[in-house]
Amino acid sequence: MSDQPNATETALESAFAVQRSRYVIGIDLGTTNCAMAFVDTQRPSPRVEIFSIEQLVDFGVVAQSQTLPSFHYELTPSEVSSVEERFQFSLPERASRHVGIVGILARERAMQVPGRGIASAKSWLCHTLVDRESDMLPWHGDEQVERLSPIEASARYLKHLSREWDRSHPQSPMSQQEVVVTLPASFDEVARRLTLEAAKRAGLERVILIEEPQAAFYAWLDRHPQEWMQILKPGDCILVCDIGGGTTDFTLIRVIDSSVVGSETTSQGNAEDAHRIDSDVSGHVNRKLQSAFGLHRVAVGPHLMLGGDNLDLALAHFVEQRLKDTGNASSNLTPRQWDVLKAHARKAKESLLGDQPPEQYTVSLPGSGSKLIANTQTVTIERAWALQLLIDGFFGRVEIDAKPDRSQTLFQEFGLPYESEPSVPRHLAQFLWEHRWAGRPELDRARFSELLAARPDWVLFNGGVLESKEIRNAILDQIAYWFAPASEPEWKPKLLEGNRHDLSVACGAAYFGLARRGEGVRIDARLARAYYLLVQQNPAQAMCVMPASAMPLDCYRLDQHPFDLVVGQPVQFPLYYSSTQLTHAFGDLVDVDPRIMTPLPPIQTVLEWGRGRRTGTIPVVLESELSEIGTLNLSVVTQADDSSESNPVRWSLQFDVRGGTPGDLATEGTGSLSPLIDSQRVERGLEALDRLFGVSPTEPLSECYNVLGAALGANRREWPPSLLRALWSYLHEQSECRNRSAETEARWLNLVGWCLRPGFGFPADDWRVQNTWRSVHNKLIHRSLSGVSESVILWRRIAGGFTEGQQNALYQDAWTRLKSTFGGGAVGSQQLSTNVVNELLRLLGSLERLRVSDKTTVVNGALSSFAKKKLAPMRGAILWMVGRMGSRVPVYASLQQTIPTELAVAWIERLLSIEDETLEGSMPSYSLALMLMARRTGDRYRDVPESVRDRVLMRLEQIGAPEIHRRLVADIGQLGEDETSTVVGDALPLGFTLRTP
Repeated sequence: MSDQPNATETALESAFAVQRSRYVIGIDLGTTNCAMAFVDTQRPSPRVEIFSIEQLVDFGVVAQSQTLPSFHYELTPSEVSSVEERFQFSLPERASRHVGIVGILARERAMQVPGRGIASAKSWLCHTLVDRESDMLPWHGDEQVERLSPIEASARYLKHLSREWDRSHPQSPMSQQEVVVTLPASFDEVARRLTLEAAKRAGLERVILIEEPQAAFYAWLDRHPQEWMQILKPGDCILVCDIGGGTTDFTLIRVIDSSVVGSETTSQGNAEDAHRIDSDVSGHVNRKLQSAFGLHRVAVGPHLMLGGDNLDLALAHFVEQRLKDTGNASSNLTPRQWDVLKAHARKAKESLLGDQPPEQYTVSLPGSGSKLIANTQTVTIERAWALQLLIDGFFGRVEIDAKPDRSQTLFQEFGLPYESEPSVPRHLAQFLWEHRWAGRPELDRARFSELLAARPDWVLFNGGVLESKEIRNAILDQIAYWFAPASEPEWKPKLLEGNRHDLSVACGAAYFGLARRGEGVRIDARLARAYYLLVQQNPAQAMCVMPASAMPLDCYRLDQHPFDLVVGQPVQFPLYYSSTQLTHAFGDLVDVDPRIMTPLPPIQTVLEWGRGRRTGTIPVVLESELSEIGTLNLSVVTQADDSSESNPVRWSLQFDVRGGTPGDLATEGTGSLSPLIDSQRVERGLEALDRLFGVSPTEPLSECYNVLGAALGANRREWPPSLLRALWSYLHEQSECRNRSAETEARWLNLVGWCLRPGFGFPADDWRVQNTWRSVHNKLIHRSLSGVSESVILWRRIAGGFTEGQQNALYQDAWTRLKSTFGGGAVGSQQLSTNVVNELLRLLGSLERLRVSDKTTVVNGALSSFAKKKLAPMRGAILWMVGRMGSRVPVYASLQQTIPTELAVAWIERLLSIEDETLEGSMPSYSLALMLMARRTGDRYRDVPESVRDRVLMRLEQIGAPEIHRRLVADIGQLGEDETSTVVGDALPLGFTLRTP
């Protein structure tokens, strides 16, 4: 057999050579701490080394540490001068007074002044219900503090690491080195891409991603370079249990006889190669280095936002309750006291669960009044009590058939979507059982029982939470309880030891960079999750577009299933992934099972083709590629034979990274399973529209909804979103019909708003809203009262789809026209009818993204004139507006855009002082406004004080308010369908729900 490398291996070595640099750097970008390791490849015997990170530990004091706490703190103006410039961060486009630091001092100052500190940015980076690119942190921070996006906060940690590296290695800056950044194995595609964006902002372009559990195992391999093949044997199953500050990750690695693997996987490989148009070749190097053994990563657990932060919150909650039980606190702590308590709870947890724990830990909280020292509250946490709470509560014993309980409700304070099931063993039981056969050869099914197949032989612990011996032992005891055979009752899984939990991920990342060059042991880390494209809805079926067996650089082309692509119009590509359904090959058509298939953020776009931006359909095929860094790339390509272009046209499809918002409206399936309608029904609707707004209309516009209802066989409240958006498309294309008459324009505006409401929640709604804005804003053709009124209604209906800038423009216009009415001008001045004034008020209430100062201006102006007799016809609209502006649960805005609690209390006090006779005819709106502002959420940052809620409840009882209003003030709950329509201002389209954070 020839010793010459084959073409595949030569190509691989060439690809690696392009990326080779003197240093390989591994970075653990952690939720609580960052760490960095490196390999100097020019040393005779390259080895992994830890990089000590210089950082501020106090004002004017610099020291080195092996970790960089993942905390950002904005300095006060008086603190800036005491911090060296090289440790400062500020954005050049922002005011220079905003200066931040990261690291140890940032962590300590953030504990003392929590309103200026950012923590857990990594958890926000994978939060699917917020716009992760928006400036939103610190969550509930002080008003004057600069907000950063989770991406920018993460970038600042990386920038600090890069700066310190460059100071130590001026001839080899980090930007020119190969950098490996770690992330949770369960990070979705969007979170992976945003991690890369954070690295790019830090000036790091040559970045490779690796999953943290894999990195931890690589660190163990690095510590056992010679003896690992004596420790492990073929058939062994290794569970990597990684519990960090923000997430819990499970990974299974199997040790497989390479010769058996080669023979067993040949047939599957040939079947898939029929569709592959490129293939990863890294396995060749791996097999060359591991002649006898194969290390295969065969399973990755689901994303679990369950980690050290949850333990801190639980401890803080129970400490707060103890303060109340002992009389040291009469009610819940203030938000600022709570922030301090959370920081103390973290330190208490680390101390009481440490290797040399004290028997008790004392927490002192500052008072909230003017006499802070006199009001200081102290509570002692006994170790036995903490163990019962944290060990039994999060790691207590369960049965092997236990499943997570998704119905529980946990913490609201951070605004993060923490896992509702706090029991780690429940999640672990489900993971081990679902993947009991993953990666096992077929003959194992005859040799093992299902219980034995699920049993791990080895456990490798990683993550800060698992620094605790108590927690590690609880997990080992749980696994032994599940799997110890009757003949060997003392059996326990063996431990792969030797890693430092706070540094192993960074070390493993650096080792992986070396292994990529063929100088170490490489894990065969196939994708371990399958991706599916929804192709049919009734019944729901999806096609596998990336199999779980894929390796980096694998690329597939769906030639056997071409489809017609709509160009010039919004299109969506609903995608799912599964970490448990791993046997499907590329191109397989399967039924959608929501129990094991998770929808991804929708891929939605408007594809334009040709200079004329032509519309229509063209035949295309889908291509999918697994990039070298492990991200899924999807493209659609025109078929050369059918394209009028000289060369095939390719469009890259991008995931929607904006997500929803905590108080969002969303379609069922989050845009991925929006109800489809048959083409014949669409055609009937379009034909009816043509009879109303076409070149030669034949139907009276006054009957437009009746005409459409008859054609569609349903009244307008029963039209599904997909039909509504199809009708909008026609109206948008026929916008010139507005020239015909004032009535035509008014009816057109009304129908456009109805078909596009609420302006978001359906794929490509942002595109539709922006097109509507360009067509209508400041472009009314007929300045009739009906046209003005209908344009205001249109903006109100789709307000949730507007940017902050557009909402501000609407505010400036509406308030300019209204303020004279409240300041003494006559109602109807400036040609405003009572109806238009009411609509303008409701529009203002719908603009949830306005600045707090603007909301305050409007509410103060309206309430100051509320008792004036001339405003009696507008009082209902005023109260509705006040309720929306002060609502504790926004309809679409992010939570940081709600008004401060103190301001909501002030507005409630003003409403409570209004006499009954002044409220005649507007009691329903009055009740609604009180409910919206006093509604209980469970989030101490938004909830008004209990004493205020009690007074609101008494008032609601007095006026005979609806029972649901009283219930929502007293307890956490959801709006009903009727109340949702009242709050939003219109009935919602079918399938839309109002999610309450």
